[in-house]
Amino acid sequence: MKFEVLTEDKFLKEYKVTIKSSVIQDKVDAVVLDRAKTFKIHGFRAGKAPIDIVKKYTEQDIFGKVLDKLIDQACDDLIKENSGIKLSQQPRYEVLEPYSSGKNFEFKCSLFLSPDFDLKEIDFKIDYIEPVISDEDIDDWISNFRKREPIWTESSDPVKSGDLVVYKAPCFVDGKKDDGRSIKESRIVIPENIQDDAELINGFLGKKARDSFDFVPATDKNCTYKVVVKKVYCRKDISDSEYAKEVGIGSLDKMKELARLMIKDKIDGDAFVYYKHQVLDVLDKEYSFDVPDNIVNEELTSIVRNIISDKNTYGEDSDKTEEELREEYLDIARQRVKLGYVLNSIACANNIVVTDQEMYNSIINESLKYPEHSRKEVMQYYLKNRQAYLYKQASVLEEKVIRFIVDKSDKNTKQMNCKEVEDVVSKIMDDE
Repeated sequence: MKFEVLTEDKFLKEYKVTIKSSVIQDKVDAVVLDRAKTFKIHGFRAGKAPIDIVKKYTEQDIFGKVLDKLIDQACDDLIKENSGIKLSQQPRYEVLEPYSSGKNFEFKCSLFLSPDFDLKEIDFKIDYIEPVISDEDIDDWISNFRKREPIWTESSDPVKSGDLVVYKAPCFVDGKKDDGRSIKESRIVIPENIQDDAELINGFLGKKARDSFDFVPATDKNCTYKVVVKKVYCRKDISDSEYAKEVGIGSLDKMKELARLMIKDKIDGDAFVYYKHQVLDVLDKEYSFDVPDNIVNEELTSIVRNIISDKNTYGEDSDKTEEELREEYLDIARQRVKLGYVLNSIACANNIVVTDQEMYNSIINESLKYPEHSRKEVMQYYLKNRQAYLYKQASVLEEKVIRFIVDKSDKNTKQMNCKEVEDVVSKIMDDE
């Protein structure tokens, strides 16, 4: 292989790579010969077909695979040749001209270099949170848990807010039954705060089992649902001790212990956001160096894409044009890239790595944020999408490095309850 330098600057080295046609053909011929040993085609026994026939049916596919391997080998050779530099990402290649038999193959290989900087000895002083969990916090957690996971008992009373209603609703369009739109059986929990336009939900209020009413959707006045209340369930009015037994927790003491653990996990999770903000703020002030524009551009594109797609989180920003967002978030993207390099260097210097088990656990936890029917799809997204997997891996590594820094820092311990920590994190989010 022949390597010719095309570009060489602070963050990029580009090479023109030439692979002789004879090298390619020799490797293709070797693979053809190997395949011929087991090749099957009508009219010949397995492995007995003439080499010209084997070549005719397999050579095109083999050429592609041979070129892929030679490209990978060339990129590996260039990395070894530049062993004294750090790469910021995997090499990329661009075919300069489609390969044709008998001609040399040429492509461009780009090596992206990491910025050069020295790690500093920094004395971190972290405001550290010691969780404070009161009896009132535990009672509130149990109350909220009971609202989310009620025990239902059948009721003969009229439907009221908070009840569970099982119903069916045959659909009639212009007087004729439409089985395609009919609801054979469904269930709904009547919310405490009913919107004025929630006509279907309002229709259930005051009804008992076997009562019925007509519902005409505002979007289709020709359609009428004959809603029949099949059963009504209310929340079982039992003590916390009885509730703990019925849901399988065992006892009220065990439920309080569970509440304490869950509240502590919530405080610890919010506290990490607080620690991360402090650590990154210090690192941002301590380090100043240029970063590769292509990496900044990729980070900026990711930021803008998230803002445009998540209107609920970003509010007014999501209504801005892409150009406005790129201008507004350029400095933030550059800051994130810089801090990413610093955190990676700290990880390397202290042998901090992300294990396969940690990655698996992180992907599992991510999938649990989604409905049960979508979890397998979420896991496959990360396992089959290399870019998504690497992004998740970087996130896990970032958390490990920050926790490493916090563990070794000089801590100023502050006692905070769940609400106080939420307020601190909310302020951080608003400021950012």
